[in-house]
Amino acid sequence: MIEGMEKLLPPGEFAAFQNALNSFPNRAIRLRIDRRVDDIPFSIEPVPWLPSGYWVSDREVRPGGVLAYAAADFYIQDAASFLPIRLADIQPSDRVCDLCAAPGGKATAIAERLGPEGGLLANETIQSRLDVLRYNLARTGRANYAISQQDPDDLSLRCTDLFNKLIVDVPCSGQSLLSRGKHDMSAFRPQHIEHCAARARRILLAAARMLEFGGLLVFSTCTFSIEENESQVEWLMGQYPGVWEPSPVKELEPWRSPLSEGCYRLWPHRDRCSGGFAACLRKVSEMPERESPIDPLGTRSLELAKDQHTGRRIPTSKGRPTAHRESSELRELLASIGEWHYEPRVDGTSAMIQEPGLQRLAECVEQQDGIQFPKVASMIRHHTEPMHVLAMANPSIFRPFREISLSDAEAACYVAGNALSNADRSSKSATAWVRAVWHGKPLGWLKESSHRWNNHLPAWARVKIDS
Repeated sequence: MIEGMEKLLPPGEFAAFQNALNSFPNRAIRLRIDRRVDDIPFSIEPVPWLPSGYWVSDREVRPGGVLAYAAADFYIQDAASFLPIRLADIQPSDRVCDLCAAPGGKATAIAERLGPEGGLLANETIQSRLDVLRYNLARTGRANYAISQQDPDDLSLRCTDLFNKLIVDVPCSGQSLLSRGKHDMSAFRPQHIEHCAARARRILLAAARMLEFGGLLVFSTCTFSIEENESQVEWLMGQYPGVWEPSPVKELEPWRSPLSEGCYRLWPHRDRCSGGFAACLRKVSEMPERESPIDPLGTRSLELAKDQHTGRRIPTSKGRPTAHRESSELRELLASIGEWHYEPRVDGTSAMIQEPGLQRLAECVEQQDGIQFPKVASMIRHHTEPMHVLAMANPSIFRPFREISLSDAEAACYVAGNALSNADRSSKSATAWVRAVWHGKPLGWLKESSHRWNNHLPAWARVKIDS
């Protein structure tokens, strides 16, 4: 199926590999960095290439159907996607760009590992994938990230040498997704592989410009073809001799690619996952000056945001929203609902917050179209509301004045999107907003009315709890 596969697998493994392509892989989760293994209500086994990664032991368990998932104790990810997280080795003060960020598995891992002095720019070009990215980043409880919707070429012009770590999980042929029913055998067609490889080269060139001297570039795919993996790494190093060198990780030696140093592979028949590839390169010299706009193919092949009816590109918002009198109402809301460690910035009909490490990123990128910082409150239909990001915020960022602790039954009712009775909990307060918590962990906002707590959990954050 893949030209050159004999370089990667012994002939005796071909049949096992082909069978595994059509078998659903073991489910896996990544524990949130500030949570405990004891919080997980089902049996798990450690994934050896990431300390916070675990396989779900029982194939009948649905990880997304438990309250621990609703409380953001863990993220559901294929175990292969843990590999680039391990290679990135995120440190608290890092400045990181996740260039192709949705749905957010890697971006959330990065945000959790950064300290207040670090910052993450999570970039996603496809409009339809932004909501799930926002939701997953909100679950981290952090405010050290911004979200952008930029073509990598455009972003690289503004962010040259800005980041010390870049995660580039490029769009690819997706051969490892065959077992999940997301692709078919056309993923193995040579023409499709070459198209994906050409698109990835353009993205890699843009990423290379955004990384500072000494920084790490982590490149990953969810495919098996050499043309989209090791050949890409060799191509980038060949384009700029002396600029890049492999950055191998000793602990990942069991999964090293036999073809190239600093490259690693996971296989569905060996490693209890869908399979994938990741490589790590260090920038050891400055790149030559850019002679012309990056576009070696003569065309842009990324899918940009388009109107579903006309097919035309949707323009992103320009600059900051115009200030309105609603700003004072937002400030009143923010003052009434809790205590703040960082002062929110009210900007027209929205309020945003940034941990200190975002400041340098903000200065560089916030004037671009579509840059979004964590929005903590907004004017919606002429009234103010706190946002889900704020409900999930860590105590180091925000502490609400009012909380109610829910029982298991109440929490299951709440995360399904239902209102709760307030017969025994009503009280006079300066704010009607109250944060719902379960086992001391936030779930979302409730708003007090005369007879009940109205549920303000966004539809995209609702979870059906298995009985």
